[in-house]
Amino acid sequence: MCQLFETIKVENRTFFNLEYHQQRMNAARAELFGATDEIRLHEALSIPSDIDETMHRCKVIYSNEITSVEFIAQPKRTFNSLKLVHCNDIDYPLKFTNRTMFDNLMMQRDNCDEIIIIKNGHVTDCSIGNLLFRKEGRWYTPDTPLLEGTQRRKLIDADKITVTQIKESDIPDYDSIVIINAMLDFDSMPIIPIDSVFCT
Repeated sequence: MCQLFETIKVENRTFFNLEYHQQRMNAARAELFGATDEIRLHEALSIPSDIDETMHRCKVIYSNEITSVEFIAQPKRTFNSLKLVHCNDIDYPLKFTNRTMFDNLMMQRDNCDEIIIIKNGHVTDCSIGNLLFRKEGRWYTPDTPLLEGTQRRKLIDADKITVTQIKESDIPDYDSIVIINAMLDFDSMPIIPIDSVFCT
């Protein structure tokens, strides 16, 4: 049976965005396993007593039911450069534990910190999250993500970002990029200048 996972931010001994993680998790369970019940994460998860107030990631592995929960200390990550990589057959609509395809693409990043995955000429995601592009003070996210992240969905719901078509050829039209995921939120993620994106 295939397995999926959710990575949930924990800081100050508090879970973040549980509602969004729960929605995605239960939708995946219904799609893959025909589950009709719902897992309620606020009831299923608890923070161990030895977890301090620093940032941790709570990794929940599940199929039809939760199979394991792990808390891992999360150091702050920084990104200064991005490499464009092309893969027209990549498919990652659900958050599967098998991430071999991303590992293989990351081997093409050369000396860059992360990658931008181009599929059929369109910008999708990086290997660890969704992407935001800034133009004239407004943030946009591609309408062709590989996986709709919880942070992305939250920002769309809050009208902080706009969904739009972004092709590889459109990238120079923007001035900056931000990587977002459950651990990298919109307000604290470093902004990467567009000239730090490398094509070769």
